[in-house]
Amino acid sequence: MLTKILSPAAFTMLVTAASVLSAILAATIAMLFAGYSDFFFAFGLAAGVPAIVAPLTVYPLVRSNRDLRVTQLELKRVALTDDLTGLPNRRCFFERADQLFETAAQRGRAVAILMIDIDRFKEVNDTHGHSLGDEVLSAVGVTIHDVVALHGGDDWIVARLGGEEFAVLTVGLSSTAVARLAERVRREVRGTDFELRGKVVHATVSIGVSIGSAEAGVDAVLKTADDAAYVAKRAGRDRWSFAIASAPAFAAASVG
Repeated sequence: MLTKILSPAAFTMLVTAASVLSAILAATIAMLFAGYSDFFFAFGLAAGVPAIVAPLTVYPLVRSNRDLRVTQLELKRVALTDDLTGLPNRRCFFERADQLFETAAQRGRAVAILMIDIDRFKEVNDTHGHSLGDEVLSAVGVTIHDVVALHGGDDWIVARLGGEEFAVLTVGLSSTAVARLAERVRREVRGTDFELRGKVVHATVSIGVSIGSAEAGVDAVLKTADDAAYVAKRAGRDRWSFAIASAPAFAAASVG
């Protein structure tokens, strides 16, 4: 526990001091029972040996332990991060979604998921190459994140699920606020000139919006949002489609 609070140097000093005091106490007890007469030699030996040995043995161990914890945290971060966009990845999304849904269910708060798909992304790759297509994915991801950070409420996550698909989860927003969020994302992506490698690339997104009770579960709300995104694409792309997680009907909103 102390290794988590103290720095390696401070922890080593604490162990050294404790070792010295313990050695002096042991020497004192030995002198009392054995009648050892050389007071200064006994106490000098008792204090000097641990004062030298303890730092040489404890500090490397503490430093190694701390480095190991840092490495473990970094490996966990990498495992939960999309290496292309820097956003949370699919695994991180579902882990965080389970937590947010559980909290929302306990507090009786609504949840909403936005499934966001870049329109005609294959054409971007075919026209400009996969390398620049990756940069478009990253730039669109940043745009989505920035919009949600401003308008997504207190509890949210933006993640890249794979390919050209992104997902946004928010908790506690009204249906009107969620609809406005979807429109802001759509409008911001459409209105941004992505200047990449001396080229200006334009992108649009189709968004499926699903809102409902957290008790419906992550998979149900996500599937409804995914189906709504498909409706938005069939309705002409560059728009969003709204659905209630427990209802089969969709209302496509033409906002392009």
